[in-house]
Amino acid sequence: MQKGRNDGCKRGIMNYGRSGRLPSPNHPMSSFLSDPPIVEPPSVQVPLSAYTPAGFREWAFSAAYPQRGRATLVNGNILIDMNSERFNTHNFVKLEVTSVIYSLAKSQRLGMTAADGALITNELAGISNEPDGCFATWESLRSKKVQLIRGATGNKAESWDGSPDWVLEVVSDSSVEKDTVLLMDGYHRAGIREYWIIDARESDIDFNIYVWHEAGFVPQPRIGAWSDSPVFGRRFSLQRQLIEGYSDYELRVSSTGS
Repeated sequence: MQKGRNDGCKRGIMNYGRSGRLPSPNHPMSSFLSDPPIVEPPSVQVPLSAYTPAGFREWAFSAAYPQRGRATLVNGNILIDMNSERFNTHNFVKLEVTSVIYSLAKSQRLGMTAADGALITNELAGISNEPDGCFATWESLRSKKVQLIRGATGNKAESWDGSPDWVLEVVSDSSVEKDTVLLMDGYHRAGIREYWIIDARESDIDFNIYVWHEAGFVPQPRIGAWSDSPVFGRRFSLQRQLIEGYSDYELRVSSTGS
């Protein structure tokens, strides 16, 4: 992927090299950043320190962090996606999946589930990101494989540092390369055991459970509409029906081997 100022500007994605600055409101690319002409937001200065995972985390903890959009540090670049999520193909999907995983993990005392907006950082892998969902087993939390890091400025901001056992990303038009290539590689380097990628933009849902292997993530084979999850010890199937124009998702859970 090309590096440098504004090299990644397409479909609302802003990709910065090591001295990136969001364009001013008069810049041709400003249409990605706001809904003119109501308010002209100030440009966002990305500090040089943010190009390391620890520095990105501190930036995310600070008042200077952009309140709109989602920023990701991966492969030495910071990507800022300014697009709003679509209800039917993104927001409703992650809500259903994280809700089911949360309920399963809580009822079976498997570990802790974090929803969208939780920051995870892995310094060895060079990533810092807010996935659509993540989960860490009690074993990973007790062994400090995943640690809770709090901001040093007293603002009570928090991040998970290390290697969660499970991460979810739901694909949008603006996140295809990020979710399926860049984060696929970054999450593998981070040693994340299981990576779920869901693409619900077409009539058939593309739901894949990827399991960590030394050479890379390997998709679990599908048995009909079902795929096994080693992390949760269950089999999952994601279904959808339309109700008055809205997509109603159901993440079904079954015991493995049933």
